[in-house]
Amino acid sequence: MTKCTKPSARTGSTDTRSQPRQLADGKGFHDELQEDFIRTSEGRVTRERPIRSTSGKTGRIDIHVAVDEELDSVVEFKRSDWDRMAPHRVGPNIRRYVRQVWRYIEAVMEEGKDVSPGIVFAHMPKDAGLKRRIEEAFEEECITIVWADEEGRTGDDAC
Repeated sequence: MTKCTKPSARTGSTDTRSQPRQLADGKGFHDELQEDFIRTSEGRVTRERPIRSTSGKTGRIDIHVAVDEELDSVVEFKRSDWDRMAPHRVGPNIRRYVRQVWRYIEAVMEEGKDVSPGIVFAHMPKDAGLKRRIEEAFEEECITIVWADEEGRTGDDAC
């Protein structure tokens, strides 16, 4: 367990409750990437932008970038550990993530904008076949993947 003493991106208040290490690490990953997007992106960047999907479901886009009058970008961050995930859970997790990103895409398209969607995973799987499977599944859905720990990515290029 760790203490979270950073102001919450969602509420702006400091959360001092104890939380599992995995949750704290995930929040740290989100905060770090969100700050990086704010610092390096062109356009108006919004963290944790609330949305309501066409089905009425609510959510928050990790990063929403209003690139220009016609194009927005939506980016979801995930700290999934594909190497530790049970093989029978890979497909369902991919499908869940795809549905989540598509809810965001559709919500922004309802506003009359074109959308460039992406998902950033903290860790690239070690198994090349698994990596290819994940990338192909997202490519079929027109969602760009970035592996934050991909070799050769440093500094601002890392996300």
